[in-house]
Amino acid sequence: MRYQIADCIVEYEPIYEFLKKKMESYRFDGDAKTQITLTMTEELCIQKQAEQSHLTLEECEYIFVGLEFYRKLLLQGGMMIHASAVEVDGRVYLFSADSGTGKSTHTKQWQKYFGTERALIINDDKPAVRKEADGWVVYGTPFSGKTDEQLNRKGKLQGICMLGRGKTNEIRRMEPQEAVLLLMRQTLVPRRQEMAERLLEMLDELFKEVPVYQMRCTISECAAKMAYERRRNMRIKNGFFMREVAGKYVVVPVGAQTNEFKGMIQMNQTGAFLWKALERDLTEEALTERMLDQYEMTEEQAKNDVHTFVTRLLEAGILEV
Repeated sequence: MRYQIADCIVEYEPIYEFLKKKMESYRFDGDAKTQITLTMTEELCIQKQAEQSHLTLEECEYIFVGLEFYRKLLLQGGMMIHASAVEVDGRVYLFSADSGTGKSTHTKQWQKYFGTERALIINDDKPAVRKEADGWVVYGTPFSGKTDEQLNRKGKLQGICMLGRGKTNEIRRMEPQEAVLLLMRQTLVPRRQEMAERLLEMLDELFKEVPVYQMRCTISECAAKMAYERRRNMRIKNGFFMREVAGKYVVVPVGAQTNEFKGMIQMNQTGAFLWKALERDLTEEALTERMLDQYEMTEEQAKNDVHTFVTRLLEAGILEV
């Protein structure tokens, strides 16, 4: 049988019903060339089960086929990360942590906050990540750990969050040097040097292009709301422009926006600075960093000022997310 997993054509004949059911939604009937051939046999499953008697034969197939797929995915420019992947509005957020920390519980809070139709868990344990022409993409895979939370779909990677438990909800962007060791603990480093080098090259490129955050949080919908709002991209809608008039900065609508927005908005020099920054896609996190670079203020003050400004524009219908 052939399957399409992480946009790779995979050939494999499942042995036991457990993995067969998980792979069913990935079936592929097209003519494209096979890129990955998986080689697990019933005899090898029996051998693995004899070595690890706490596993059933079905679990042996599931685990070791997943490991083989991961190793061969590296040759196709992809990797798997121990994380829970949640998709909102076509963008995917990865939440990674040591087992037992609560990453699955946190992504469930996203579904409570956004609803299960808008927030989709595309894989709760081992999503695949590959770089495509327009950026990094996360894919569902049949290998979802102890749960059956997995979907055959993909979405653009918006950010990676390293989770930890906390009494309050806090999030900050990490420097790549901080994040690399934490994330490497959540993927499998191959024994062969050439394969390990492939993985490290991909991680190096990933850290240059995708923001990584550290988050301490409670198990609550508020934590999900904070994680989303700090990492969503926003920009000024078409049909609004800002000008300085008599020492004041004013925003007025033009064209079709005049039907929806009445009046004008005044802002100070700091607001004008943030407005200009939002003429391109930016997150609250990126806006905060720009404020700290531009003005002498504490990080807490910058966060509050940015959040107040963004909330004001969102309520006025001026920002698109």
